[in-house]
Amino acid sequence: MIHLILGLAVGFAVLAITLRKILFSVFSLALVSVFLSLSFYQLGAPVAGVFELSVGAGLITVLMVLTLTFIQKRKEEKIVFPALWIILSLVICGGIFVIFYLLSAGTGEEAAGSISGSWKETGEMIWKQRVADLFPQALIIVSAVLGIIALLRKKTTTP
Repeated sequence: MIHLILGLAVGFAVLAITLRKILFSVFSLALVSVFLSLSFYQLGAPVAGVFELSVGAGLITVLMVLTLTFIQKRKEEKIVFPALWIILSLVICGGIFVIFYLLSAGTGEEAAGSISGSWKETGEMIWKQRVADLFPQALIIVSAVLGIIALLRKKTTTP
């Protein structure tokens, strides 16, 4: 399972580099972050996976999309979406596979107990060394939310 997740992460990383449309590259990069957070969960570091998902897939993607909408002019052109259909079908297939895998694995303790020793040790090492990152990541999330609120608020004019 971990090999499939990491393979999908690498595949979407390659797509993020090779796609010509910036918006598609941003969404591919968000999917890289999603699969990386799933791999953190599989390695036994669920909190690191949650932070990767919230910061990488959520916050960074929202900031990039907002930046793109502010700086790009609107174009009225018809775009063919073969890459979008490929990405969408891979995400749906991957999501179905992950859902069936998690449903067959049982509860969290049983799934954590089924991880082999080397993978479990890797997860513990990743999580124990990243404990110091919790506070700065929380500060980044709070400051980004405040920044987005400041960017999106309506400017009032005084008479």
